[in-house]
Amino acid sequence: MVLAEPSRHQLALAAEYLSGEPRIELRRADAAHLELPPASVDLVLLVRVLHHVPVPGPVFAEFARVLRPGGTLVMEFANGANAISRLRHLVRGRRVSRRPQRPLGAVAGAGWDIPFVRREALVDRVEVKGLRRSPVAAVL
Repeated sequence: MVLAEPSRHQLALAAEYLSGEPRIELRRADAAHLELPPASVDLVLLVRVLHHVPVPGPVFAEFARVLRPGGTLVMEFANGANAISRLRHLVRGRRVSRRPQRPLGAVAGAGWDIPFVRREALVDRVEVKGLRRSPVAAVL
């Protein structure tokens, strides 16, 4: 198992947390440049990553390259409408935005503004050569 993360700080936290897990390799890597052999990965798991990706095309192309035929891409999304976020907004006297939000570092007008409350807007953008949406895929 490889945990790829571009942040040295997050890797240090992961190293401490996973110190007793020798089966997990920690690797400083950008999602668009994983430096893994083609068709060598059974599963790519993204947990609250895509809202930090200004240009998702190269990332999905890299996933398509490293996933073996029949491999799986699982994405978990940050959602500004989750219960904790709603509570924070309520305490601060603010409402959860229903307007599209631009990922960190994204260029205005690049067509990648996404509404955090509609995760399917992200999923629909996974139309990349080599990746196909499973008929059992669900947006929860």
